[in-house]
Amino acid sequence: MVSKGRRGGALAATACLILAARASAASPYVPGMSCEQVGGFAAAVVVAKKLGDSKKQQISDMRQSIGHYPDTQHALAAIISGIYDDPKMRAASPDAAQSAYKRACHLWEGR
Repeated sequence: MVSKGRRGGALAATACLILAARASAASPYVPGMSCEQVGGFAAAVVVAKKLGDSKKQQISDMRQSIGHYPDTQHALAAIISGIYDDPKMRAASPDAAQSAYKRACHLWEGR
């Protein structure tokens, strides 16, 4: 069982990550991807980062894997950069990054 203090801390941390995802250079909107896919991509970036992939390597791999879709490449590169460069996202878990980017995407869609 999670104590009230821990649960409150986890909720505050998730809220901070959502705000970081919304405020970072990474737009939560990615052409051709659903919000669930955007969140899944963010989680995969965190996993690859924890396994030792560099930001440069992840951006290169992403560009090779999706082909010539400049708007999508730009948006995904911004998410990768946000996860590597934003102090609030640097230590995020895959689940936290997924939740933050998915929720930010849903909030962006509601504009």
